[in-house]
Amino acid sequence: MAYGARQLLEKKIGVIKLKASGQAISKVCYVADVLRRRIKGLHMQNVITNILIKDEYEPKEEGLDRVVIERTLTVFEVILALDESKIDKSHYGYQAPLADEEVKEFPLDFNAFSRRRGGQTGDRRGKQTGRYEETRKYSGDRDRRDRRRDERADRDTGRR
Repeated sequence: MAYGARQLLEKKIGVIKLKASGQAISKVCYVADVLRRRIKGLHMQNVITNILIKDEYEPKEEGLDRVVIERTLTVFEVILALDESKIDKSHYGYQAPLADEEVKEFPLDFNAFSRRRGGQTGDRRGKQTGRYEETRKYSGDRDRRDRRRDERADRDTGRR
């Protein structure tokens, strides 16, 4: 999101195309909406297309036929541009820029979009996977681990 906004605002590129299929479609809609509400004068066009995908499988045994499976994949594409000449305004998926009072611009540092998680050592299930033996040793008892961490912090800062 930050990269695309930076490219648009610094005029390095004129058009951003976001494509998604399946469960990622909602994420593309979200990203496009956030950018639209943060960049003034951003034109948007939504396009829905289908792609035919053919999967061919070779048999492992001789004498068997090749299997070809055809399926249709729906693709959602969002085109974002600051210049209205880059977008077809007569297209049914065209959306004009939002009014200036609805847009809240942000500076180019883009720290608001940063998703870095410095120092996190847990995985999705809550199990500790840290590098240090001390973290792994008390992963089952979080209260004891937290208490020990606080004691270490107090000892290092000189508090009691």
